[in-house]
Amino acid sequence: MRLSLVLLSLFLITSCQSLASRTEQTPTRASLTDEQLMALGKKLAQGAEVEPAVLQEIARYPRNETISQLVKLHDALPDGEASKVSIAYLLCSLDYKTTTYKAAIVKAFTREPHNKNNDADWEAELLERLVRKGHRDLLAELLRASEWSDGALSESLSDFFVDQLRTAPQDFVVQLSRQPGRVRRSVCLQIGYGEPSTDDLKNLNTYLATISDPNLKATAREILTAAQRHGTKR
Repeated sequence: MRLSLVLLSLFLITSCQSLASRTEQTPTRASLTDEQLMALGKKLAQGAEVEPAVLQEIARYPRNETISQLVKLHDALPDGEASKVSIAYLLCSLDYKTTTYKAAIVKAFTREPHNKNNDADWEAELLERLVRKGHRDLLAELLRASEWSDGALSESLSDFFVDQLRTAPQDFVVQLSRQPGRVRRSVCLQIGYGEPSTDDLKNLNTYLATISDPNLKATAREILTAAQRHGTKR
């Protein structure tokens, strides 16, 4: 009888400890509030360095409920609101209907008149982050934006194009070759202003030697000519 009481006590203690542990790991709320989601979306859109922490926090809550809230928030916000773009980017980051919400960011980024869009450089950064995540279809939108970009946006695109030339030269050249001549010229000019390094140009020359397609070869030469004309950095 005494042994049974001891075993029962141990069982109850273990069960309580296990329950306490689960309680500590489980959020005190069943879901995030709209205000909290808006704040997390805004934080996520501020920079790639905070992305892991934000997504980890959101992952603590039921995914379906969170996405349902985000969709309602996005749909309720008027076009032109920065918060609407932030929520669209968050939904893309959660891999939810990325085609739909990438298009929403592109729509905000390309709205006219371009010179009245004060968020264009920030929206371009979001598109650049998505391209780096593997959404290569968005590169074409950024290439076309080189025609109307200026100021901070032009600087951002210049750096991004040089980075793409360095990290994904084949896809970059292929996509650029599909653009009209005026877009190719503006992109090449921005690459020149981005000052690719001598190593970048050596790598591009190496890649150029492997190209058999005359259209791709001509595009790669355009890039080289523009970069060499405007100088390089070491």
